[in-house]
Amino acid sequence: MHKELKKIVASKYNLQGLKKLVSGQLPNPDYVLNKIGGRIEALNEIKYDSHVASCIQSRKSGVLSHEWEFTEGTDQSVAPGFLKDLFDRLNLPGIISEILEAPLLGYKVLEIIWREENGYIIPVDIIGKPSEWFFFDELNICRFRNSSNVKGEILSPRKFFVVQHNATYNNPYGEALLSKCYWPVFYKKEVVKFWATFCEKYGMPFIWASVPFGSDTDDMMNKMEDLKQDGIVITEGDSNDNSVTLLDASKSSSPDLYSQFIGFFNSEISKAILSQTLTTEIQDKGTYAASKTHSEVRQDIIDADKRLVENCFNKLIDWVIEYNFGNIPNIPKFRLYQE
Repeated sequence: MHKELKKIVASKYNLQGLKKLVSGQLPNPDYVLNKIGGRIEALNEIKYDSHVASCIQSRKSGVLSHEWEFTEGTDQSVAPGFLKDLFDRLNLPGIISEILEAPLLGYKVLEIIWREENGYIIPVDIIGKPSEWFFFDELNICRFRNSSNVKGEILSPRKFFVVQHNATYNNPYGEALLSKCYWPVFYKKEVVKFWATFCEKYGMPFIWASVPFGSDTDDMMNKMEDLKQDGIVITEGDSNDNSVTLLDASKSSSPDLYSQFIGFFNSEISKAILSQTLTTEIQDKGTYAASKTHSEVRQDIIDADKRLVENCFNKLIDWVIEYNFGNIPNIPKFRLYQE
């Protein structure tokens, strides 16, 4: 155990991570999550960013736009249409969308609701559960967080799907794409605040009021404030009359700088979620070769997401057939395809 403690210190885990290891809970090694306190809920919060939401919708729609079918199994023990009727009752778009949360958060747990109907044991719904409800132990086994049990509860077999994205032995929590978007979203919000301040300060003209020497500047200030403008400057001049001038700020390069800064962060978000930028951003310059390359990259991402979905549903088919028809070889398989 002493060696394990040294590893924790060497890998810069915080005290919270040390407590988790002692309790049998494997800390999530995600660098960003450790920097922000280990709260995976923080990754869900950045989904409210409009560009992040657009990229997520674009990635999911690549799979949701597919049709589905079953390959024919060689064994005829399964009643024709049994699986199709079963899947027609499920909310497949909603379930697929939940499965595709795994690449965004690193892992996703879905609960299968089983029911007995007409002599068959069938799934009537599959519900995605919050990822923060679950953790992995030192044996890479997924457990449910239980307030009454520090070590949590092992998930019931054939009751849950545990979908992992690019998980390894050292990191069963998988690779969370939203983790790579956290800092771009954070800094983009700060830049927008500065941009809003800039627009408030320089977008409206300042009022420059000039009064004769010895005049009551406070009286002029009160009159100018009644105009409800954003900026007022009052000076004493040689003229005997009061005068008011509007000062416009011409800083055309500064707004462009803010816009380019935000565009950079949006580009980083697109690359993190979609591995390319052309499907969510219109570039000033581009070529057919570049657009074709980006399209091929997008197709690779779609194919990888399809495999996550197909693996889950094929596992479900295995369980359904074993429950109702026994151990049958060469059973039908679920497949996503495009017309």
